[in-house]
Amino acid sequence: MRVVKTINDDFAKKEQQLKEQLASLDQQRKQQENALKQQEAARIIQLRENREALLEDARQFEELSLRAVTTEDKIFYVQEARNARKSAAEIILPEDATTQTKTSVEQPVALGVSTTQGIWGLIILALATGLLFWAYGMSDNENDSAARMINSGGMRFLSNVWMSLGSLIFGFAIQWALFPQQFFYYHSKFNTERCLREDFVNPSKEGFYRIACWFFTLALPIWVFVSIFQVILA
Repeated sequence: MRVVKTINDDFAKKEQQLKEQLASLDQQRKQQENALKQQEAARIIQLRENREALLEDARQFEELSLRAVTTEDKIFYVQEARNARKSAAEIILPEDATTQTKTSVEQPVALGVSTTQGIWGLIILALATGLLFWAYGMSDNENDSAARMINSGGMRFLSNVWMSLGSLIFGFAIQWALFPQQFFYYHSKFNTERCLREDFVNPSKEGFYRIACWFFTLALPIWVFVSIFQVILA
């Protein structure tokens, strides 16, 4: 009986030692996991700070590109902004993978709008409208009412169609000559975050002020142009 009791005591001691060793190993494993989690969290925080700093640099370069007057300065600032955004895009965070999974559906491609083509379209439309009046007036027409309308078509053209299109063209011209920063705010060959489309689609307090300043610099010369011709044609 003593032998059996001694053997049982030895097994109990060994079992207790193994339990203590397992508890010690489990504690060490948890400590290592916590240390790795802390290191990973610190790494993610550092990456997030680096990306935010790069994005802030890109925003500042884009602001400078809007204020630049010469083409060389504008190209330099835009290129620096692109480099900063490219570097920021190369920093991958865990939440980026989750966002990409949720937005895996292909988005429709947004077609861009060319300001230059729009302005030339206004000019061509004005010339085409005047040519249409002239061609119709040169044709034979026995209707007295239509003849009177055609005879006064020149004044109608000056006071209506030409006035509307000319005021817009004048506003763009004055904005380009006196307010180049506001002109390049919506007319630029470079894709930047500070543009009329982005501020309109994603409104913000700063974007509201930018849109208000742009509208004022465009509406003021148009108002002056229309007021002068109202006095002339009154």
